[in-house]
Amino acid sequence: MNNLPIQEPPADLKIQKYWRDHNKVTDEMANWLKVNCGCKEYHGIKDVSKTRHRMMFDKVRPKGYVCWMKVDLRPGAMNVFKDNIIYTDKYGRNPVDFDMNPIVIETTE
Repeated sequence: MNNLPIQEPPADLKIQKYWRDHNKVTDEMANWLKVNCGCKEYHGIKDVSKTRHRMMFDKVRPKGYVCWMKVDLRPGAMNVFKDNIIYTDKYGRNPVDFDMNPIVIETTE
């Protein structure tokens, strides 16, 4: 994923609100979010609505956060929900895992 074009979204863009509007959230911004959330090359990422979060976990998502799910796109991969959940603020920043631990971005340099 390191060689994909990345563009940080504007600081005031509510990225999940406009996630499906490719005129506002570009592929480059989606790549930025994936990197910011600790996705690997084989991950996709999808938005998880308040309703879907409630259905999946029988609880509301943490206040002030939106929810994303890393989706392992490799053939036969299992997507264990709690392990693949990421919360960010509404601007796609400050990612934390399901247990509210900060996401540490691994760099390979």
